[in-house]
Amino acid sequence: MKKATSHGDRGRSKPNPLDPKVQERIGRQLRAYYDDVVNQPMPQHLIDLIEQMDGAEDKK
Repeated sequence: MKKATSHGDRGRSKPNPLDPKVQERIGRQLRAYYDDVVNQPMPQHLIDLIEQMDGAEDKK
């Protein structure tokens, strides 16, 4: 019977890293996705909420 092991066991071989070309492609796709998200306008209800929170801090 094999003993249960944790993720931090020593002596385990590490999985092979991804091919550098695959890593590069994943990186490009993630940057494109997040650049699009960052460039979207902030919804008005979030702007209003931030302004309310700033006003509450000013009153303190």
